[in-house]
Amino acid sequence: MSLIRKHVAVLQAWACLALVLVAPVSAANAERSISMLRSLKNWLRSTMTQERLTHLAVLHCHQERVRNIDVDNICREFVTKTAERVSTFGKF
Repeated sequence: MSLIRKHVAVLQAWACLALVLVAPVSAANAERSISMLRSLKNWLRSTMTQERLTHLAVLHCHQERVRNIDVDNICREFVTKTAERVSTFGKF
């Protein structure tokens, strides 16, 4: 291989490496989210409103934040807001 060909090959390899390094890492996450949304829409299309579907998609995209939510505390706050809720749900 001549010196010029080696130089061209190195430049092309360098250009490929630069492209790989600047490619977004989160592309796989976005593709998974879109795939999940497509599956979810197909499964629930006839029984779910657009608003609820949107909320579920947001929850799916922010799973780590959702895992940190204290559901018991939210339920306790909801039930203790009114006497009617306490009588309906009991003490939480």
